[in-house]
Amino acid sequence: MCQLGDVIKILDPTNGNIKYKLCLRVPTDSLAGCFSYLNSQDNRNNSFVIDATRIEFLPQGKGRKTCFCFQNMSRHNKSQLNAFDAEVLGRLNETLYKELYNFAVADISIPRIDKAIITEALRLLSDS
Repeated sequence: MCQLGDVIKILDPTNGNIKYKLCLRVPTDSLAGCFSYLNSQDNRNNSFVIDATRIEFLPQGKGRKTCFCFQNMSRHNKSQLNAFDAEVLGRLNETLYKELYNFAVADISIPRIDKAIITEALRLLSDS
């Protein structure tokens, strides 16, 4: 099962595509985990965009970028992760967690309900 800060690969049941997500709250039997999307195109407003080579375990997208999107968090419980074939791929380095934390704190477009979850998780990860 995934832990805080893990990057997972998961099947999107609506279209059958593979998605990559960052775990920002660990799912339990009774509480859904929170995951941010990692996209390969930087066509989304208010995304944190990095060179894709900074995350060596992710496949390189067409645009050679990886974009972290915090405005639309997905939520999955343990049974959904199992049903959608979730697989832990790896973890980011501490420097990148710190960069993501600084971005999230300053980003006013993150919904208030998610902002506390995101910033607390990234603060813990950047201090580890």
